Amino acid sequence: TEIGARAFDGCTALLTAESKAAVPPTLGDDAFIGIDEKATLYVTTSAVAAYKASDWSKYFAIEGAGTEQYTVTVTVNDETMGIVVGGGSYEHGSTVQLFAYANEGYEFVKWSNDATDNPLTFIATEDTEIQAIFQETGTGIDEIVNRQSPNHKIMINGGLYIEHNGAIYNAQGQRVK
Repeated sequence: TEIGARAFDGCTALLTAESKAAVPPTLGDDAFIGIDEKATLYVTTSAVAAYKASDWSKYFAIEGAGTEQYTVTVTVNDETMGIVVGGGSYEHGSTVQLFAYANEGYEFVKWSNDATDNPLTFIATEDTEIQAIFQETGTGIDEIVNRQSPNHKIMINGGLYIEHNGAIYNAQGQRVK
């Protein structure tokens, strides 16, 4: 991206401008010649140093606008099992809510970060990728019936569970049923 030579020549009323570009666009010769010497350019906080080191600083005082944008990318383990809504672009510090909706015959299990809250709520502080994990209804722990001996190792959806005297424990020793 480039701003042509003398594009804003003589725009003396130009006092503020904003650029959302993370990398300063190239400026043609004297692109902002003649603008007010007190003009301020607002950029995202992470781009301030780049703009100050560029030709933009010849024309503007560079200040951070503090509006970092983050992308929340959501996926599902199998698109036939359900959908997720809430992904997109969020400003730094804003609240993100992701909702997982299972299709008929399926159920939401957890998020790829092991959270089980639905909706999942967090504060946007960085780009985030997260996946909703669904499974067929009725394939969870409630379906386990195995009483042949007091201790059994059971694999469910790739996770190790242990049955002991009728109770089921995860691999960390926490009782789950």
